[in-house]
Amino acid sequence: MVEITESNPLSLEASEPTVKLAPQKNTLQKLRNGCRALIAGAIVTILPNVHAEDAYDSSTDPSSAIPTGKFVVGGGGPLPKQAIDIFVDSAGREYARIAVIPSASADAGIDTRVSSYFKGWENSGAKVWLAHPKDREEASSDKFLEQFNSVTGIWLGGGDQGTFMDLVLDTKLEQKLYELSEQGVVIGGSSAGAAVMSRRMIRKGNPMPEMGVGLNLIRGSIVDQHHKTRDRFKRLLRAVEGTDCLGFGIDDGAVLMINGHRLTGIGGDVRIFRDKQEPYLLKSGMTKNWSDFGKSVLHSETSGGILEKKP
Repeated sequence: MVEITESNPLSLEASEPTVKLAPQKNTLQKLRNGCRALIAGAIVTILPNVHAEDAYDSSTDPSSAIPTGKFVVGGGGPLPKQAIDIFVDSAGREYARIAVIPSASADAGIDTRVSSYFKGWENSGAKVWLAHPKDREEASSDKFLEQFNSVTGIWLGGGDQGTFMDLVLDTKLEQKLYELSEQGVVIGGSSAGAAVMSRRMIRKGNPMPEMGVGLNLIRGSIVDQHHKTRDRFKRLLRAVEGTDCLGFGIDDGAVLMINGHRLTGIGGDVRIFRDKQEPYLLKSGMTKNWSDFGKSVLHSETSGGILEKKP
């Protein structure tokens, strides 16, 4: 069993980042590519100047906007035991090899904090280690990347999503994460570790979001953490405005499980936003398909969910 504590790698928060590194030259290109595909059968618009080397570009197949991997996406704070058990089981339980990437935290490189990242994993039976590159050069070094060759699970720690992406964007580590996801490796994260999973990423700001570039793992989405606790309803509404992305507003203590096309809420509420639609409330225990969230489903009285009015 996995013990959930405030100081473990599943929920660790961090102070404001102290280092800001400039993104690489194709940053704007990747942001533009992040939410191009329409959801569930719509026509995909191909943006100009798309580079072939950009991972996870949309194609003429609308289903390319739907994630194909398995993700455990936490809103922050203590996570439900059920979600952590699912993550560890998906990684292989006693055969699991889990790399924890704590790089969103300002404390990631402090030796005295290392032990705190392992709290909560002791009884899982998994082999767990920290994988924190000290700089962008190391994040692209073959020696650093060797440790990911045998992983069965990746956990992205909390902190500040901007700090994480300043370190990882346009490095070989970013590409390695895509490769691992395609290979079926489960990827989880909470708080900032959840926010970085979508290419179109909310970097900061409330109620007006400042958008940045995240990982292109959960394609066609925008993930927002601490959604209700920090009153981020309006900022996610604005973040999805004018896009074809689904916005996932995940409350503290809640988890969105994504397994291919299936979306399941665990432990708390997840609000699903779409431009010009009322948000859909996915409560704990509910499961929907990604393709359910077309242009009209959120207004359907038989959609099986709960419609919430904007405040």
